[in-house]
Amino acid sequence: MIDLTEKGDRFFIGEERRLRVEDKIAEEIKRHFDVVAEDLKDEIKLVAEGYSLLSEKIDGLRKENAEEHATLNKRIDGLRKENAEEHAILNKRIDGLREENAEEHATLNKRIDGLRKENAEEHQEILSAVKFSYAELDHRIVALEEKFASIEKRMSRLETIR
Repeated sequence: MIDLTEKGDRFFIGEERRLRVEDKIAEEIKRHFDVVAEDLKDEIKLVAEGYSLLSEKIDGLRKENAEEHATLNKRIDGLRKENAEEHAILNKRIDGLREENAEEHATLNKRIDGLRKENAEEHQEILSAVKFSYAELDHRIVALEEKFASIEKRMSRLETIR
């Protein structure tokens, strides 16, 4: 039979081997972990650099956008100023046209009033002439009727004489 010491030695030798294998595995895992960690560090550095570049690019775009925004605001302010000036000019022109229109309206009203007055005077003259003509016609008709009556009397006398 195998002696207990021998068994114990074998056990320790096996245990020692197992520990060496575990140490090798642990060492391999550690080495692998270090490689993975190094790769992750490199990738994290790349991501950080990419982030930094994107941040710079975004800052540049923001600056460009702010400059364009300022330029557009200046243009808008200029257009508003031009619009206000043109609006003032148009208001002056409209006021001038209103004044001209009011003056022409007053002139036309005066002319219309004058024409109405002339028309009324001419109407009165025509009425007077018609009345005069009517009186004249009436006088002539009366005179003609008298002459006709006189002629009839003469004809009647002539007929009675014959």
